[in-house]
Amino acid sequence: MVEERISDAEIMEKENLRLTLVVGIGGTGKTILTRLRANLIRRYGKVPDLVRLVELDIDPYEEVVRLDSQDVRLQPFEFLDLGDVPAAGIKRAMLAGKYEVIRAWFDEDTALLEENLRKGGQQNRQLGRLALFWHLSKKGIDLRKTLEDVVSDITRQGRLARHGELDTMAVRGITLDVYVVCSVCGGTGSGMFIDIAYVLQDIFRGRGMSELTTIHGVLVTPKVFRAANQQNLRPNAWAALMELNYFMVTPAAERKYPRISYLDGYSVDCRERPFKVCYLLDPIAQDGTNIEGIENFAPMAVDALFVLVGSKLGSQAASQINNVKSLRQPKFGQVFSTFGVASFIFPAEQVETICGAMLVRKAVEEQLLREVAHRDRVEPEVVA
Repeated sequence: MVEERISDAEIMEKENLRLTLVVGIGGTGKTILTRLRANLIRRYGKVPDLVRLVELDIDPYEEVVRLDSQDVRLQPFEFLDLGDVPAAGIKRAMLAGKYEVIRAWFDEDTALLEENLRKGGQQNRQLGRLALFWHLSKKGIDLRKTLEDVVSDITRQGRLARHGELDTMAVRGITLDVYVVCSVCGGTGSGMFIDIAYVLQDIFRGRGMSELTTIHGVLVTPKVFRAANQQNLRPNAWAALMELNYFMVTPAAERKYPRISYLDGYSVDCRERPFKVCYLLDPIAQDGTNIEGIENFAPMAVDALFVLVGSKLGSQAASQINNVKSLRQPKFGQVFSTFGVASFIFPAEQVETICGAMLVRKAVEEQLLREVAHRDRVEPEVVA
């Protein structure tokens, strides 16, 4: 483990760590972000200021990962609680003619298991999006302002780390990578992820950072959760991916709406793609085997994400993405990809046998043969 005294400037210059914001949404986002936090601590002794982790969830439960002798969990400032949404009250208000921007898409017949949303999106994408709308407004936690503060903090840290003084990102040659991580299967992540991408775009555009920022989607598909009831997972995934595909490939001139409207008069431009590149993560390995369960799949996803965030390979990938001409042609360009993660299988028992044999050989050569040579050596006679 690297000692904590290593500076962020050294990490950026020597360790190839990129200025990065990782936004997790829902349970899958929380699982991956917590393990990513553990990987960063294992590698650097801390989470460097160059990396900011932010989790959005309706459910306040904590994910815990064991690292050596400590428990790793997301810190309070890394968790944005989007729960406590008065869903029943909002439905009644909509029936009375209020919240027109929500009524435009929300099905008023949606069943509610809780009057106030507290235990996740209940595998219902509409409830996940409802929570986002509520908290983007000042009626909730004012998520827009909170994300603006996060962006201010991460960009300031990047400028300080590289040169020790503040300046514009453009002058300092600093770029920011943003990863939006969730599954497309449940209610929270699949209901929010497109909106979150556009809200972040709006924040970066308002700061003149659009050309310096790359937003990636990292989406986990239903096959990871094969053991779970697929009754809601597959329809959710199908609907989420259909919406995503529309926003990723439809030219701006052909889109039905140029903006998405939220509460309190806030709206965002949605004519651009939500993500420059979107990674769809599937658990099917090259040999056809299935890595089943998020607890088994998450470490591989985290390793791949860590490579993109903190290695020279990640810098090369970013350069290639920026140079792919097709990404600037929404009607024809390649917009979806996946992670390639390889495993090195270490034959521990075989290595142990070889090392034991080498140790025996060394002992024979250095000790036994020396004793035999000494015993058989002819001593010269001494003549008086």
